[in-house]
Amino acid sequence: MLKTLKAKLQLSRDLIRRRIGIWLFDTTKTLPTIKTFPKKIVLVRWDAKYGDAIVSSWFIREIKKIDANIKVEIITTQDMAWIFKDYFYADTIHLSKKRPDYTSLYKLAKSIHECDLVVHFSKGLKLKDIFFLKMLQTTYIAGLDDEIKLNNIKLGKKTDNQKFSTKFAHIFEYFNADKPNMEYIVPLDVNSLQRVKPLFTNKKVICFNPYGGANSRRLNRKNIGLLLDIFFLHVQETTIQFLYAPNDKEEVEYFANKYPYVSYDNESSSILDVTSQISLCNGVISVDTATVHMADGFHKPLLAIFMNNENTFNEWGPSNDKAITTFINDIYPVDVNNINLEDFEAKVILWRDKFL
Repeated sequence: MLKTLKAKLQLSRDLIRRRIGIWLFDTTKTLPTIKTFPKKIVLVRWDAKYGDAIVSSWFIREIKKIDANIKVEIITTQDMAWIFKDYFYADTIHLSKKRPDYTSLYKLAKSIHECDLVVHFSKGLKLKDIFFLKMLQTTYIAGLDDEIKLNNIKLGKKTDNQKFSTKFAHIFEYFNADKPNMEYIVPLDVNSLQRVKPLFTNKKVICFNPYGGANSRRLNRKNIGLLLDIFFLHVQETTIQFLYAPNDKEEVEYFANKYPYVSYDNESSSILDVTSQISLCNGVISVDTATVHMADGFHKPLLAIFMNNENTFNEWGPSNDKAITTFINDIYPVDVNNINLEDFEAKVILWRDKFL
């Protein structure tokens, strides 16, 4: 009850701040009479996580196909900078905190100088977002918040309930460019691939990620055990390879000791170790959207465990034709541990017969 009250108070505060931001900074940005493809593009991705980054990973690659001289600059955090620079073709990285202050935003806007297009795909822009967009010298701003007048390429209603990756394709459509190839780029490291290859000598290895980023998306030990029991009941001669963060290693060791067909990468320490394993496996079972998108990128058979929320699923659910989804029970509070075990079992059998 206290959490619900706190959430309502925070929402009210954010709405008041948003109205202030609209009043102070939101002005109409007039579209030019002649539409030309931008020569300098800035993507605001300071809130991007690995899964978010992967679904838009193709964007810069396809921009460069139009004209290799187009400059694409990314605003992101220190933790995410490497993936945009080393794998996603970004020309320039502008570092930002996830929650920058106004002084930092002002300096950041001035350091970018003039640009042609800014892409900021947040559905509900906050006071700081509106302030930042106002400070930028740009011809076009593409966004999902149709109420904001600064957004002169309004894609909110137009892309409602579409996959998040597809929303970026509308920018190509707006400028009358060829339809882009939206194949994801999933980062791979040669050294990591060579190191983990010996773990995939069995006939079939299924990568299993029971650990989402939020507490509500982390399966507890009891449910992990139940899912393993169901899986091994219906799928034989298969190894389950756990995907995990270093903090979960002790629990993963527990399952490896309990189940003869459970394995794990003892040296796993980075996202590149995770992508290496997914690239080599025969299928993926995951509660985590990041590994869901990685599996999509490699076209791996996928059994996704998702919240029972149509809008979220439409935007962030799996997109490859080898994916099956089991939804958790619609019980409050929303938690992946409300998993429907009967449906999971039915989906395991269907998945086995169709893809494994």
